[in-house]
Amino acid sequence: VALCLGGFVIAAAFVPLPWALFLLCFSLLLQVDRALALLACWAIAKTPKAFHWSIELIRVRPNWSLRRSCWSEITVINWTWHNPPGFEDDERSYILEIDRLCVRLQLFSILGALGNRRAIQVKMVCVEGVRFNTQRNEEALLNLWEALHLDDGANEATIV
Repeated sequence: VALCLGGFVIAAAFVPLPWALFLLCFSLLLQVDRALALLACWAIAKTPKAFHWSIELIRVRPNWSLRRSCWSEITVINWTWHNPPGFEDDERSYILEIDRLCVRLQLFSILGALGNRRAIQVKMVCVEGVRFNTQRNEEALLNLWEALHLDDGANEATIV
């Protein structure tokens, strides 16, 4: 955002004000995908489980039609669920990495899900480049169970 505002100041010195405003709006529009990703990561960190995520972009291509045959698309690019504190911090310090997650859905069905607990109408879910990594730390705790705040012993007994 600071880069956009700096560009606006420079552009305002060389181009007329309407064009400078147009350039500012256009550059901010290009940053919306990044801002949505930052907002999602911030919001999930504020939940009781305080997940540590990083997302590069969230791209929303809305279709505002009320017809059932029209679908909107939400794409999440480079989503990483990082290890909780107490685990190694290196290139493999993640629980889950997804290169691209694409969901085709009806946007208006989200309102029904929030207000009336109805199902969200989803047509397609596409996931590319999924990497799942579990590891134990020095105290022999599993990163997945620690991130979910679950008891390690009870969960192993359930799986085995």
